[in-house]
Amino acid sequence: MPAGHAAARTGDDVAGEDRLIAWLRRQRRQRGDHLLGDDAAVLPASAPVVTVDQQIAGTHFPDDLAPPVVARRLLAVCLSDLAAMGAEPRYAILALTMPVGFEPRPFFTALLAACDRFGVVLAGGDLARGPVLAAALTLAGRRTKRGRI
Repeated sequence: MPAGHAAARTGDDVAGEDRLIAWLRRQRRQRGDHLLGDDAAVLPASAPVVTVDQQIAGTHFPDDLAPPVVARRLLAVCLSDLAAMGAEPRYAILALTMPVGFEPRPFFTALLAACDRFGVVLAGGDLARGPVLAAALTLAGRRTKRGRI
């Protein structure tokens, strides 16, 4: 840890998402950084609005949930984050971890159809093998005049 920075507190001090975000904002402000958003990153005016969310089997959804439902749900939570900031979605980047035996085509078919519906381009990502189905989607959008940013 750099000199002059207090060690991070644990336990009740950072329990819960709202308190953790508030703590992170305080840490960043001490360094002169005011970019940390809530539902999405608030980058300089020329930059896109960016959010990331993940869905993990056994944590965010039942292990037996159909992959197309997981795909649509993943995009929906990211779209919601951008909508909360008043941004229009543009590009998605997917990190997909697949257990052995997972057939990815139904997942991708549903994801691509949902992306088309909302004008989102799946621009890239990463594929990996792992013990459970897990997907993280980064969604970048553009600021709008009606947005809160």
